[in-house]
Amino acid sequence: MKKIFGLLLIFILVLFPTFAGAQGFSMSGGKNPSITEINAKNTFTSIEGRFTIWMPEHFNSYQPMTFTLPTGTGKGSAFSWVVDEGQFRVFYVDGAASLKDPKVAAQMLDALTKSTLSEIEQGGGKVRQNEKSGVDGNAAQFLALELKDHILFIRVLFSGTRMYQLFFAMDKKHQSKESVATKILDSFHLLSMADTEALIRKKIDEAMPAPLPQSPTNDLKGSDAMEAELSGKVKTVIEESEDLSGTWTISTRKRNSEQEFNEQGNLIRKVSYDYRGNPFEIQVYGYIDGDRVEAFKTIQYEYNPPPPMMAPAGAAKVKRDMRYGSKYKYKEDDQHRVIERLAYHNDGNLWQKMVINYKDKQKEILFYDQAGKLYGRYVRILDQKGNSIEYFSYDEKSGKINYHSRDRHEFDEKGNWIKRISEDVTEKDGKEIVKPSSVTYRKITYYR
Repeated sequence: MKKIFGLLLIFILVLFPTFAGAQGFSMSGGKNPSITEINAKNTFTSIEGRFTIWMPEHFNSYQPMTFTLPTGTGKGSAFSWVVDEGQFRVFYVDGAASLKDPKVAAQMLDALTKSTLSEIEQGGGKVRQNEKSGVDGNAAQFLALELKDHILFIRVLFSGTRMYQLFFAMDKKHQSKESVATKILDSFHLLSMADTEALIRKKIDEAMPAPLPQSPTNDLKGSDAMEAELSGKVKTVIEESEDLSGTWTISTRKRNSEQEFNEQGNLIRKVSYDYRGNPFEIQVYGYIDGDRVEAFKTIQYEYNPPPPMMAPAGAAKVKRDMRYGSKYKYKEDDQHRVIERLAYHNDGNLWQKMVINYKDKQKEILFYDQAGKLYGRYVRILDQKGNSIEYFSYDEKSGKINYHSRDRHEFDEKGNWIKRISEDVTEKDGKEIVKPSSVTYRKITYYR
């Protein structure tokens, strides 16, 4: 099988001479399905890959890949399914801007086909089928190849700057099922951006926790908006960021979070986005028995490893208050600023203690675990309006700085920053080195 899947590299290397596989994951267990059992009821949808295909929702392996291109870094992913008759693989890669030109895409298809056919002939294989086709209006090539023990089905297509490849290696003893295999390959369809956005919105709606009570409240004089250094009657904050360092998985502008506040300045909902710019956690906030509480749910994507297994049968049961996920207790200073926050699981156990120390224009944030051990120390230097203009992260054991950055801001008419330019600060041979890091944008709406 390794030799067979080595043919995948022909397609990859023609376009992307330098590539590397990143950390992926595999899943196994249970009986492998037969392709005769796969139909429209077994549709796999990749939001990141923007495609659907008749395949079980749970694949056997996922492998992200990185490619070095003349225009920068290309990224792709491969999904594999093991079935009784062989193995399916769907692969895609982004980054080749030249592929937007239909002529270039056509030339690449011809080059890929020629390279593959040459490899097959040198290995003593036969070409059963070689034809141009189309998938959702995109040019594609389909090959059916016969080797000693396997029949290979390959479909390649280009859409914008993305290349897709479908690959199925079928054991020859199952060749009576060829029509079933090609039907599964034909089930592959691309998703439009509108389709993808609708699927993401559906995931958010399905994962949205039920609203929490907003009264009776605790006795805090401050608010979440105040703690976040926001001025005015803020209603919503949408934050996005863009990489300037060239080190992020997604370097283009992507969403980080959406926050919604009530008129008292306290959070009632937050949607957090992952490193790829997709929503992955939804939190709602409120009050139960006079304490600040939070409930949350997470969203899984095809590139997320499987969640941890449940506690084994017979494990001691823990009494939990299922009305919420976490509970918070606070202390304030005489300026109504939070100086301590204790976070408890819904079983009543403390899981984090945060202490904030203010001194002049400095804000020190300390994090302790449930045993009282320090595991994080951060210092922010504030400007006259309380905005962070410099940030330090310290090693909790040695006390040495392990990260240093500086920020510059642009503000709206309420005095809240709407653009933050961050720079990484390092030192070499006694000289300070400053490099661009990221740009963060905020869209802020207010209550009238």
